Amino acid sequence: MAKLNKKQKDQRQKHVVFTINAIQFARYSYPIGKRLEEQGYKVTYITYCKECVEFFNKRRASYEYIIDGMAQCKLEKPLVEYLEAFEEEYEVPSMNLLLFGDRNHAWFSEEKAKESLVRHFMYWGKFLSENNVDFILGGTERFINEVPRAVSRRFKTRHLVCKVPPIKGNFVISEDHMGRWTTLNDYWKEHKNKPLTAAERKQAAAFIDDLINTKKRSYLCFGKNTITWQDVMYFFDRLYVNLFTEKRKNPYANLFHIAWEHLQKVIRKRFVWVLYKKPKEGERYVFYPLHLQNDAQIIVRAPQYSDQVALIETLSHFVPAGYYLYVKEHPNNVGGMPLDALWRIKRLPNVRLLSVNTHSHTLIEGADLIITVNSTVGWEGLIYQKPVITLGTAFYDISGLTYNVRDFYQLAETIKKGIKDSKQNGKNKNKKLTERRELLYRFVHAVLKNIHEGTIVMQGEYWDKYMQDENLEKVTQGIIEELERY
Repeated sequence: MAKLNKKQKDQRQKHVVFTINAIQFARYSYPIGKRLEEQGYKVTYITYCKECVEFFNKRRASYEYIIDGMAQCKLEKPLVEYLEAFEEEYEVPSMNLLLFGDRNHAWFSEEKAKESLVRHFMYWGKFLSENNVDFILGGTERFINEVPRAVSRRFKTRHLVCKVPPIKGNFVISEDHMGRWTTLNDYWKEHKNKPLTAAERKQAAAFIDDLINTKKRSYLCFGKNTITWQDVMYFFDRLYVNLFTEKRKNPYANLFHIAWEHLQKVIRKRFVWVLYKKPKEGERYVFYPLHLQNDAQIIVRAPQYSDQVALIETLSHFVPAGYYLYVKEHPNNVGGMPLDALWRIKRLPNVRLLSVNTHSHTLIEGADLIITVNSTVGWEGLIYQKPVITLGTAFYDISGLTYNVRDFYQLAETIKKGIKDSKQNGKNKNKKLTERRELLYRFVHAVLKNIHEGTIVMQGEYWDKYMQDENLEKVTQGIIEELERY
């Protein structure tokens, strides 16, 4: 990407803010921010982390330390009055949902968490009123994202979320944080009923065939089965930083809670296998994939389904006679669910809790129906031309190919309809099935048209790929293309 001259930079000048809560995210965001500055954008980093302050100072980057900014906010009335006022002023559906959506603050006392939420609103209201910010680039969950998203609407600042689509080596940026993609939404409204060219149809068909033949899965980060000496040393290194650099002020550096969760996960991995059952040959079933319990897909996009065990118990009552409900843990969350929760699932008479090693594509192929909140499995189900019920919002639920259930009074009838359609699809190539396949081709084409090349995954083995100059250039170019849409 060629650098701009001063005149070109002045013409493009837009203000982009990155929100940063840990040093790894500073190292992740800075190479992109630097490239955006070279292309004429003004970049500011809002950070909770003193270690990040040192990082940005060395690079002469523009930043604000939000902890000091929030400390300067004066509280002059009861917290509940502030929360009620901000809820109305910024049209927040419920402050309690914001509290629920920040698992780090859930480890604080209720009073301390509410005070932090109030101070977040005060800080962002002041910052956006004093600075002309065009875009905030962040994530989905926690106060670090939820509060600036809420406040930015009043100041006509756009809060954009970087997302990882189920297509490796690509990314999406969306103003819609509830699971859909803004550009895909707009494109599909205009092109849903437009026939594809021969080349476009061929591209879509090739993508579908490749996914089915190779059984490609999304990014997998299984984590470790043991705690190593390096893990222990890393913990004490982070503890030292938290105590003497951060002075325990960063709300997102809950080291002991994080370490305890990791330890529990490692221990559970040793025992979880005894709870798994195997699929049975010839058994008819409906497939439900478990979601990451504390991920934004649940705690922000579908908090009503936060108790997935209760949801599975409910679904088991709606599955028709002669059918089983197959449930499989998320491959990135083995050991993440308490054993007693998995035991409750295992005990259900018409439910099979399957090993995480069972390939999801194999289960999709054999299923008569897939039920999901908003999982990637729903997308894969469409690729295999299986009936899919979505309980939450997902990028693919706009396709016209899914059964979108938002009222559980409709669930039993919809499950029966989905299974009936599955049986009919397996018998004949009728006109309805042909039309459905063509709609799938058009939607796949739309998805491929609305993703950007470049990986934004940073966990584990993917870090080196992300930091390659070629990848950073692609990611920056994709971000600029999105920013220039507005």
